[in-house]
Amino acid sequence: MVEECAIVIAHVSTGRIGNLNFGNTPCLVSKSKPGQKRRTEFTVEAISTQSISEPLSTTEWIGINQSLSNSYVEYFMRLGAFDELGITKSSTIRREVSVGDSRIDFEIDETTFVEVKTPLIHIPGTGIGDSKPLTAFHRIVKHFDELASAVKSESSTGHLKRGIFLFCFFYDAPPFQRPPATVNIEAITQAAKRAKEAGVQFWQANFRVTPEGIHFLRVFRLESDY
Repeated sequence: MVEECAIVIAHVSTGRIGNLNFGNTPCLVSKSKPGQKRRTEFTVEAISTQSISEPLSTTEWIGINQSLSNSYVEYFMRLGAFDELGITKSSTIRREVSVGDSRIDFEIDETTFVEVKTPLIHIPGTGIGDSKPLTAFHRIVKHFDELASAVKSESSTGHLKRGIFLFCFFYDAPPFQRPPATVNIEAITQAAKRAKEAGVQFWQANFRVTPEGIHFLRVFRLESDY
């Protein structure tokens, strides 16, 4: 990541981030490797809700590069950070596993499916990234239903499978709470309930982003529907 303060053109590898206006928002960026064909030389890895005039040494960063979430999760799985989920250093980890017409992010030891989600519908901090009404909800409903279907289809063959829906935050986030109820949120809630009835568990993992890299903080089970 670029450590000095500078203005650069950078790609934002994510969808909507609350109602964030990137004007004067401090960012951590990574530089493309030599030979990589990218439209921009840099990618935004994290942002801060602090003022750009505040010292970088005190800045708290919020990771937003959703395209690398699975890679970070796998890295820390292999280090044993997810022991609480029954995933150890010696576990066999497979990525992008096909189950019927679906693809699941991870299969662990042929016993556990893990689907990773990195929500960015709201950003902590005063005046930046307050939640908007959620309109693009079909993808998360699809993910809930696919994971539930994968668990049920494998269990019906006598191969008992456990399903885990893992919410990942690249800052020390409080336990995830769904936004206020709307028609769209109700569709997500019902999909989450179907997944829970199929045996899917809901967990949250928090990480910290610094100019030096990504650090694992904690993982815990979410007791509500999701």
